[in-house]
Amino acid sequence: MSTEKLKQSENDAREELKKATEAQENKLKELKVIITKYTQLHSQLRRQERTLQIQANQHMKSMRAMEAQIKAIHDYLTRCKEMHGKMLGSITAPSWAISHHYHMTAIEHTMGHTQPHILEVGDMIRGHLHIYAMANCTTQYRKQAELHLRKANADRTKAADKVKQVYAKLRKVRTNIIKTLKVASRARILTITPQSNNWR
Repeated sequence: MSTEKLKQSENDAREELKKATEAQENKLKELKVIITKYTQLHSQLRRQERTLQIQANQHMKSMRAMEAQIKAIHDYLTRCKEMHGKMLGSITAPSWAISHHYHMTAIEHTMGHTQPHILEVGDMIRGHLHIYAMANCTTQYRKQAELHLRKANADRTKAADKVKQVYAKLRKVRTNIIKTLKVASRARILTITPQSNNWR
């Protein structure tokens, strides 16, 4: 082979090496851009994760407070119902002249179980209208408690929905965090060259 051909082959080899080196450098630059992009995205997702976790904790705390309130109201209404049943059960020979009997009948009336002539009787027997007023007050208090219970249950349902929404977002963010880590890790592996590791 002539000297000129050898030189030409050498030049061609150098040109190919130069192109290959440039291509590798361009790829490395692209990989570094990807690493930077996904590292930043990873940081953003971590911040978002912390924010969502705080929100989830706040909603859970709020829900626990609601559950405690619901239990307290429910327990009160249960006690009222049990006491009401026992007191009604203890009356074997009802008589409106007996204050306790009239009081229980008045409670039944104010709860919607109509008792004919109860107000007329209350007007005739001294002190019975006052008993009727007390019975009505007791019933209204129970009705108010029932209203609060319904509202508390509705609020708890809304809070539970919010918790579900936050945790759904949190799962999505955590999935994306894993994805960003994988992409960045793969890109870092591809940037490792024999020269950078001093392979021999």
